[in-house]
Amino acid sequence: MLADPLNRTLVYVGSLSDGPDRDSGWVSAFTALGWNVIPFGSDVAVQGPRALRWLARRLHVGAAHRHMRAALVALCRRERPAWVHFRLPLAFTRADIEAIRATGAIVTDYFNDDPFSPRRVPGLHRRFRRALPAYDAHFVYRRHNVDAYRAAGARHVEHCPPALDRVRLGPEAAAECVQPATGGFVADAAFLGHYEADGRLDAVRALDAAGFRVAVHGAGWTDALRAAGLTHLLPADPIFGAGYRQRYRDSMAGLCFFSRLNRDSWTERPLEIVAAGGALVCERSDEALGHFCEGEEALFFSSPGELVDACRRLQGEAGLRERLVAGAAARLVAGRFDIADRARQVEAFVRTRLAR
Repeated sequence: MLADPLNRTLVYVGSLSDGPDRDSGWVSAFTALGWNVIPFGSDVAVQGPRALRWLARRLHVGAAHRHMRAALVALCRRERPAWVHFRLPLAFTRADIEAIRATGAIVTDYFNDDPFSPRRVPGLHRRFRRALPAYDAHFVYRRHNVDAYRAAGARHVEHCPPALDRVRLGPEAAAECVQPATGGFVADAAFLGHYEADGRLDAVRALDAAGFRVAVHGAGWTDALRAAGLTHLLPADPIFGAGYRQRYRDSMAGLCFFSRLNRDSWTERPLEIVAAGGALVCERSDEALGHFCEGEEALFFSSPGELVDACRRLQGEAGLRERLVAGAAARLVAGRFDIADRARQVEAFVRTRLAR
């Protein structure tokens, strides 16, 4: 039985990390909807030998995680929030979620991994999968996960697509045509995201062999480039915030690859490239083609060769980049792509439950 129907307290549980910041945009959006948001950080500092630290982070075990989980339950018992919302709750057990629900709170989550992918990281999602039936509602990043969640016992599940988080992208992010501030492109093609052994290295190698200046930045790229003999593309350290925005704005082509580990067919990155003023050159998928018109708002590719052809077209066709940037920016303004739109979707479920 829920307590005071006028209770507008929301405990928001996320990593609260700033590298990158994946939570501030949600917190701001829920606050703008009138909730008194209490952020709770689920990241913990694990001590001990390196191998044990790795195991503790992978499986979310050990004293630090136990203390963090107990602290959240204690917070909920003390504050009696109407709602507790998690982003990517990997560390929490079914008993934790049931204890939080026992305080009278509605419990929801936004899960931007694919816990049912055949190629998922071993052990990473085991606690979440066991706890999945205990949540009041799940909001999932991928449409194909909806049926899998229901089959696993979810009470309520909705597709909550990737959204543009302008807080993470930076205050100057705007859906408008922006020319490189430097007076020229710093790279012909740029990709800012993690490395994965899914063919994206082949695409980078093909662009490099074709004479394009390529910039890649993200986790795992340094070792991959060294192993491939592409050390001239280093450094490849991750870039966030204003630097992320500027690199896409100042590159001829803003590249987007989709993760095979997570079975992605659409992510935030295309929206971020467009919002930064970049020209979107995106891996082809039905979902991606449903958001941006090929040849008018973005270019798409399905192979390294087609990617090279797209970049050659951008380089050689006068005015094409400017048309793509302007067209995609107009689409971004017209569509419901912002994180505020997703926050309203999640809150609509909570409001319905509170009204019972």
